[in-house]
Amino acid sequence: MKKVLFIIAFIILSNPIISNVDILPDFLGYALIMLALSKPTYYDQKALSAYRCARNMLFMSVLRLVSFYLTTVIIDASLSLVFSFALFVVEMVFGIPFIIKLFDYFGDRALKTDNKFALKVVDKFKIVTIVLFSLRLLLSTLPDFILLTVTDPLNDMSRFRPVLI
Repeated sequence: MKKVLFIIAFIILSNPIISNVDILPDFLGYALIMLALSKPTYYDQKALSAYRCARNMLFMSVLRLVSFYLTTVIIDASLSLVFSFALFVVEMVFGIPFIIKLFDYFGDRALKTDNKFALKVVDKFKIVTIVLFSLRLLLSTLPDFILLTVTDPLNDMSRFRPVLI
């Protein structure tokens, strides 16, 4: 297990998302987690489970990039609001189990090495990470939620979208 890869992945994954725009693409972070878990997947079932969830999240991250390209370049930009909400729901559905399985793997490693301090910290970090992940996704789609609720055909509010972001 390469701790440096997990640290770099955490930095990449903790950047803000603004609507469908991701400053540092999350697929890099998920790819680093998959790389760090590649060897332990041969002998650890929890690592394999976390690896598969990271692969699903990698697919979701690529889908976010594709939807951003499709909605801004090819299709109408207003469809970006719908994609933003849909990706919010999908990432919550797949992201929270990914975090749980990843921290279960970390807890299992701490248990095997008899590191009692790490075992106590893993559960606290799991809860904090789930809350921050959910908050990050909610804040990324909040401008789109507001824009969807206040958009009126007579008063186009889309020009205020950068202010809401």
